[in-house]
Amino acid sequence: MMRYLQILLLLLTCTQANAASVLGVGAMQCSLVVSLYSADEGDIVENAVTNWAQGFFSGINAASDQNVGRDNAEKIFDAILTRCQNNPSDRLLLTVGMVYGNFKDAGM
Repeated sequence: MMRYLQILLLLLTCTQANAASVLGVGAMQCSLVVSLYSADEGDIVENAVTNWAQGFFSGINAASDQNVGRDNAEKIFDAILTRCQNNPSDRLLLTVGMVYGNFKDAGM
């Protein structure tokens, strides 16, 4: 239980000086997402990242009257994880934005 709380605290408080306007896990570097996901913390990381990404998608969708990702919620984390594995130095914010754009282009 303590390990769960430590990982959750890390995910919720992770920020960087150069990403000061980004709150929560969106400020994390992809390499950390991949590392934590691979270190037997997969469910915690998947839930935290997916929740943050769904909030990101929802904000853009609401602002632009779109429905991107609505019917593909289960694919969001897989796409994020794949992009993070291929671009470990990117921030999660950039990765989620790119995934959003890919889903929009694909009509998902």
